[in-house]
Amino acid sequence: MLKINQRTCLRWIRDNYDRFRMGTEDEELFRFQECHVCGHAKWAVRFNARSQRVICFRCGSRTQFVDLVGHYLGTTNMIEIIRHLKTYGELSLQWEAWSNDIEPEDALKVLLDKLEPKRKDEPGALDLSHFSTDWTTDVGLRILEYARARNVPEVLIQSGRVGYFRKGSLVGRLSFLIYENRVPVFAVARAIRPGVTPKYLYPPQHECGGRGAAFVVYNLDLVPPGSVMPLAEGVLSAISAGPTATAMLGSTLSEVQASKIRATNPAAVFLLREQNIDPSHAEWSARRLWSKDIPAFIADLVDGDTNDNPDQLPDVIDAAREANDLTLLKSKLGLFSS
Repeated sequence: MLKINQRTCLRWIRDNYDRFRMGTEDEELFRFQECHVCGHAKWAVRFNARSQRVICFRCGSRTQFVDLVGHYLGTTNMIEIIRHLKTYGELSLQWEAWSNDIEPEDALKVLLDKLEPKRKDEPGALDLSHFSTDWTTDVGLRILEYARARNVPEVLIQSGRVGYFRKGSLVGRLSFLIYENRVPVFAVARAIRPGVTPKYLYPPQHECGGRGAAFVVYNLDLVPPGSVMPLAEGVLSAISAGPTATAMLGSTLSEVQASKIRATNPAAVFLLREQNIDPSHAEWSARRLWSKDIPAFIADLVDGDTNDNPDQLPDVIDAAREANDLTLLKSKLGLFSS
């Protein structure tokens, strides 16, 4: 485990992570609003600056401060993370496998030399060894019945991007694959029985190249550049919202997700906000998109989500257009007629 000295750690938090609150007066314990693994944004993350441990009480992930920094930078490369942290002060590195008599600068040099040959900028593909699209089995028929009941289009069911896992932690759930560069990299598994919690599960990180839900956006690879993009929280809501709709797999958008959306150059993003969701979550996501020059607007759903009532989507987007100042958007992009 790599640990950074506490002062540098706190300086980085204050400069880059504006959604934290202090838990003790000695500046050791913090609460973060958003988990960098599962994307949950209800202050369920605890960070101990002394031990450098980041714990999410929703998904159970236990990571380190350097993992949090890597999420913010959008990289899993330890060399890039350390070089970034060096700009915030001295790095009194501590590596538990090393003896304590190694000087910090020597430790940094050894670490960089140790990691350089193993450099890997992009995580690998999702392990699909137990993924199936055979709808003729007993399990397949039950999941297929649920998929059709939730208005999953037949063309998507037969596309190979929807199926189920025969073994593992996602077994028996309706599973949707997420692709990047034509490669499956992540999966979202929805419970098909009522009352099962959590409703959504994700594959273990060792099966998807170390990714978490905050590193991917559902359906983004199929959205043409320049599209008007509805952005939902869950996959089923995104599916009902149309072919250019995406899902952020949580209540707020991460920095990595926003950067990936920016790469598709959308004409505008409409964040679909359900009535029972804290309004600040969508507002935060909209600000994050605007910071990347992406026109982003909040569309308030009035009757459940788009999967419960897909016909409401045109009306709520029109309402969002009315509620926001789209003069700049109209003049700049020529998107909407008056």
